[in-house]
Amino acid sequence: MPEGVVALTGTGPAVDARRQVNAALGQGDWAAVADLIAHEDPYPRSTLLRAVSMLMDSGRIGILPDLAPIAAKSKPLPARIWQAMSGYAAGDENALNLLRDDARIAPNVRASARIWAVYGAARIEPADFRRGQGTGLQIVQFWDKPETPADLEGYMAGWRDLGGRHYRCFDAVSAADFMADAHGGGAADMFRACRHPAIQADYFRLGLLVAEGGFYVDADSMVMPDMAWMWPALTDSPTLLMTNTLPWAFVQNCMIASPPGQPFLMRAFEEAGRRLRDEPGRDVLNLAGPHMLRDVFAEMDRDGTLGRVGMLSIGQMRRHVMRAVAADYKNDRRHWSVMQREERT
Repeated sequence: MPEGVVALTGTGPAVDARRQVNAALGQGDWAAVADLIAHEDPYPRSTLLRAVSMLMDSGRIGILPDLAPIAAKSKPLPARIWQAMSGYAAGDENALNLLRDDARIAPNVRASARIWAVYGAARIEPADFRRGQGTGLQIVQFWDKPETPADLEGYMAGWRDLGGRHYRCFDAVSAADFMADAHGGGAADMFRACRHPAIQADYFRLGLLVAEGGFYVDADSMVMPDMAWMWPALTDSPTLLMTNTLPWAFVQNCMIASPPGQPFLMRAFEEAGRRLRDEPGRDVLNLAGPHMLRDVFAEMDRDGTLGRVGMLSIGQMRRHVMRAVAADYKNDRRHWSVMQREERT
């Protein structure tokens, strides 16, 4: 099944419509997709963006203009994103600025539009990594307790085997000690005060990468085979690597590789500390996680201070770097989403 086309279960008109759209997307029948969405797009966040993502993720950016029939039936922002990406793929270096024209983009989606703009120019393919001969960045994971759950241990062992002596796993105590040593007692106190381990993990990864650099990856992830040759190449890369959740744009933090002192991470670490200090009750994603990263990313792009950045799509990440796995802890309060639902009830 092509990347960007997902398997669907269940019945009903909406599911049937999505199945038809998925089939047409998989076959590259753009006219059929346009006909299907002309009445009502079955994907609320846009079938067009799903198609754009699919082509970019598979390296087929040269045929983006072929999506014109879908763009003609789509909402303004998805059509604008398609126009910008198509123009850039055709050699127009100014095309991406269509996504930076805040006056023509609704305030609630300006940040996402800017992430698309950066992604268009900074998209990384696995082939961009030369088969490095270095030792690779340190690999870092976090689990708040000294003992990790049995259903995650095997996956974490995969990362430990890859990194060897360059692998480190922190718990809440050792992470707090690191924050105190690297950033002072105030940062350590804010880390300890986080109301959930997921928030601690979000804040800690920023603090560690700012201070030392490295490759941070979530504990509930499985290492992909290609990392055996991609990881050594990371030591030679001056870029920040991260994932862009498509079709809608967010800056994810499930994996980040960076040298120390990267400007975006330094600013994000500062903003996370401010939010944890002044607004500790905010939604988890808005404190030190992906939504905060999105806001800082867009602000720095607007100011021209983002620095050199490379971006992986979710599809590229899943195929070549890591893939999230099912785990028992996600069914109870140990997972941030369960805790947050309880807070709202």
